[in-house]
Amino acid sequence: MGSPNVVNLTVDLSQGFEKLDVESNQLHAYTISGKYLGTSSMGGGQASFDIPSSLDGQKLQFFVGPRLDGAPPPSVESFIRAGAPALSERMLIDNPFIKFVEPIIPFPLWCICNVRGRLIKYVTLPDGTVQELPICNARVHVCEVDRIQWLLPKIPDVHIIKLREDILDRLNIIKTPFPPIPIPIPDPEPFFRPQKLLMGGVMPRGASIVDPSIRLPSSVVTRKMKLNADFVDKVASHSWDTLNPVEQKISLDLLNLESVDLIRNRLLDLSAYIQLNLCHFPYLWPFLKCTEVSTTMVDHLGHFQATIFHRCSDQPDLYFWVEQLQNNSWVTVYRPNIWCNVHWNYKCDSEVVINTPNAEGCEHPNYDVPEGVVLFVLPYKVGNTPIFGEPTAGAVAPVGWVRTDGLTNYHYSGLGLVEDAPFGGLLDFYHDDSYYIPLDNGFIKYYRYSYRRLGAVDWVEMNTPLARGYRTEYSDRLPTYESYQVGPNTVNDQSSLFEFRPRVPPAAAPGSTVVVREWLSGNFSEVAARWDTTVTAPPMAGSTPDHAGTFEVKIEVFGADGVKVFPSAATFAFLMLNHLDVSQTRLASPFEVVDGAFVMKVHVDNNAVVADLPQPTIGSGITDDDCGFLRYTAGQKVNISYTAAHPHDRAVFIFSITRGSHTLGLASTAPTYIETAALTAPTGSASYSYNLVSGTYQAKFLASDLVGACGNAAFAAHLAVYGKVTNGYWPLSNNASRLIAFALAT
Repeated sequence: MGSPNVVNLTVDLSQGFEKLDVESNQLHAYTISGKYLGTSSMGGGQASFDIPSSLDGQKLQFFVGPRLDGAPPPSVESFIRAGAPALSERMLIDNPFIKFVEPIIPFPLWCICNVRGRLIKYVTLPDGTVQELPICNARVHVCEVDRIQWLLPKIPDVHIIKLREDILDRLNIIKTPFPPIPIPIPDPEPFFRPQKLLMGGVMPRGASIVDPSIRLPSSVVTRKMKLNADFVDKVASHSWDTLNPVEQKISLDLLNLESVDLIRNRLLDLSAYIQLNLCHFPYLWPFLKCTEVSTTMVDHLGHFQATIFHRCSDQPDLYFWVEQLQNNSWVTVYRPNIWCNVHWNYKCDSEVVINTPNAEGCEHPNYDVPEGVVLFVLPYKVGNTPIFGEPTAGAVAPVGWVRTDGLTNYHYSGLGLVEDAPFGGLLDFYHDDSYYIPLDNGFIKYYRYSYRRLGAVDWVEMNTPLARGYRTEYSDRLPTYESYQVGPNTVNDQSSLFEFRPRVPPAAAPGSTVVVREWLSGNFSEVAARWDTTVTAPPMAGSTPDHAGTFEVKIEVFGADGVKVFPSAATFAFLMLNHLDVSQTRLASPFEVVDGAFVMKVHVDNNAVVADLPQPTIGSGITDDDCGFLRYTAGQKVNISYTAAHPHDRAVFIFSITRGSHTLGLASTAPTYIETAALTAPTGSASYSYNLVSGTYQAKFLASDLVGACGNAAFAAHLAVYGKVTNGYWPLSNNASRLIAFALAT
């Protein structure tokens, strides 16, 4: 017996639908407002639906579409966009039967399109290499964009005229007026065309011979333009001479047409060109619409796949935007403007690779562990900077790793290799652990990060709260996204303990319809501990003491009872990445394990840089006059000085002087940066250099060398000081700059 809240509705399509392929199509039912009601096969020319009885007396609409085969149902907008006719009729509970005859509009021939792609993020690592990370925990919105043929009829006349002018301009086609005709008007030449005379001459810029006399039926030209991909390439290159006469004819017709309707129709023939250059026509952007046809989740490697349908006579034009689950909320991480980011004529089953810089990358371990090791903890990185540790006494860390002394060397765009850089700001620590940790018997369950200043006795525990995200899928509703708090916890007398992530998320409530529960990401993408160094070692300000220095950071392991577990062959091992081959790991050395804990150094320095650039002076200190000029005489020197400093010389600088619009090499430092610890800052001339005197870089230049052949000249001086401090992901914005102008005159 059926439910009293629904009525079984039969839809009869047996009369007049003989040409319809009922095997490859289904009937889809919607309310008049577009709410999806169901899908039914059409065997025997009839379809059946269970419709809520609350819709008694209301109109329903039905669309014939392709078989879904597990794909999400299409929207009403998708059918309308594809030109499918709507079958509409009122449903009556007293007579739950609707019969349709074949509509006047023919049913389109449907094709299924498999849309697939991949989300990635490029990360520049401290060693200067670029890493490609997949994006997980994201959903991709697939939208179909209006075709240009649909767009142009909606465009106001004023924009149609402007579009015509812009296309002609981009093709370098200009209208050149004929010389005035003398009076009396002479007899016309045999092939004189008065209408051309009135329009003026037509000559593309840089064109050779143009034949404007070619006449082809519009239908022939239209078909050729729609299918000729070579034309699109040639027009997009703005090269007139590469167009054949037929292609030239279409463009020239635009010039000669005066009727807006005729111009609009001719522009339809150039729809392929318009869509490729849509970025250059901003007045068209407000009219471009897209309809979401699918939303799909990515897998752990960033792959996504969606199935859509389209008319077989056309290829879909697709636009994508992306959301990612961050901190238990959906955040838009990729949504560029539509008009410049459409995948026109998408080739079904081809891969779309989307770079999402604002997303959080998902890193997965790809290393081997030493033979015989089952339980392990692997300290991995600070931010994106791998931890080198101290494998042997005196070992040297590669560029881009946390060095044994707690500093790091890294590559930075615009500066090159930056050496002896400290850490600062908010530091994220990452580690990995064995699949079997935590142990089911509770022998290993917690970990703890602590720090202390080198030489101090007491340790300070890191206790910033952390949680792990997980997804729960149900058989009867949409998935949910929740988080599991892993710490800090206090067990007996041990505080600031954090749980190793359990193998599976917390169990669901009894009687729930849970199908699967899974963590959203692995350890390499989850922060294990967080340390705000600006609280521990704030920058100096006024009389504030200097807190910069080297700190020790340790990692300890505990059982469920709060008892510390020491590494051994019978318990677990601390592992480290092998810097010579990061696909391999090594056992932590005796230098790295102290009193049952892994210990490393991190040098912290949050102090600010100093940049000062006073106005130059002449001779014994003469400044500029009331007119703003530094007046000089033959043989006089110009004093230029500046301050570029950091309390511990953890900074570099670049100084330049520009005369007019050209860099003055003899007064500018070398193209590469200068360390603030340097006693001398060389310039581009062997005759001059800036020497550090009482904390200030100073040099004296002959005024005649600065002005050169100009006699009188205006200058700009620019000082940029860059702090080296990094949080492991990227250099912090601990920079300062100064810009001044001055002028020399006799």
